[in-house]
Amino acid sequence: MSRKRRVRFYGVYVAASFLALAAVLVAMGLGVSPVRLGPVAAFLMVWAGSAGYVALATRARRRRAFRLRSLPVPRGVRLRKPFWIRLDGPLTFLGLIAALGAIVAGLGFPGVGVGVLLALGLIVGFGFLIPGEPRGGLTFEDDGMRLHIGAVHCLVPWSSISDIEAIGPEGFVMLRMAIADPQGVVDSVSPDTPRNRERFRRLVQGIGSSHGDMLLHPWTAGLDGQTLERAIREGIAGRPDPAN
Repeated sequence: MSRKRRVRFYGVYVAASFLALAAVLVAMGLGVSPVRLGPVAAFLMVWAGSAGYVALATRARRRRAFRLRSLPVPRGVRLRKPFWIRLDGPLTFLGLIAALGAIVAGLGFPGVGVGVLLALGLIVGFGFLIPGEPRGGLTFEDDGMRLHIGAVHCLVPWSSISDIEAIGPEGFVMLRMAIADPQGVVDSVSPDTPRNRERFRRLVQGIGSSHGDMLLHPWTAGLDGQTLERAIREGIAGRPDPAN
């Protein structure tokens, strides 16, 4: 699906949430039992609120990406994903779940709708705990790229990154990095504990894999995929940050 069609589709999705909410509120104002429509309205408020937020955040991300692509990526500074971008994924799923809950509640089963909302919410929450990016951010250094998870960190030397592949459409670009020496990366973990080693081993090597293969999700460290790829390739090539 092209970017223009995705934008049009999401616009319809957002408009549908607000129109459905307005229709239910009007029906309640005309005397339809709030006991029957109250749960539906609650689900629709969640759907409309989350969809509206994601629509605004999407526009803000596009502006941020356009600005980042004309700026150098700083060295020696820990870069993190802003909280407002972190909310995007969970709220997208929350809106979809709330839309489903509204349908179920409208059929007369509000308790089932709440159950669906909670169950799928737990599934989505668990999915976000699966390693897939250094959630504490990245630091681009002269020797390599430092990965952070909370207070724990390790270094991926530029010389160990053997390949970079961009995956996905414009605006949602993920990066797959082939790492020649994943064990060397794990050995650089600090503080060095078995638990910390395992966390980073899963991040840079994967579960059940013998080679280094790391996936950086869109907007890791607050950088869009194209800017992140540029920063990594400049580090590999040894080009210093023009701002320093």
